[in-house]
Amino acid sequence: MISFKNSHSLTDFQRNSRSLLDQVNSEKSPLILTVSGKIQGVLVDPSTYEEMTRQVEELRLLKAIEAGEKAFRDGKSTSALETVQEILREYEI
Repeated sequence: MISFKNSHSLTDFQRNSRSLLDQVNSEKSPLILTVSGKIQGVLVDPSTYEEMTRQVEELRLLKAIEAGEKAFRDGKSTSALETVQEILREYEI
């Protein structure tokens, strides 16, 4: 859930962008941008964005591993040898 603790209107952001950007970068706290009282964007500092992106990719990888393990347990997987043989046949190698 997004907290409105650090929210500003887009107009306010346009008028005070430099100081608000400095605040986001120094406090490492997201800035909520609103238009007519509705959230229209969230601004975060580069290091926070990078960390969030890393965490999302890590979760995607973990989900893929879990799906692979489930397929293996359910007998819906093939061996590496079978997979290579299938590729060789498909591409007539």
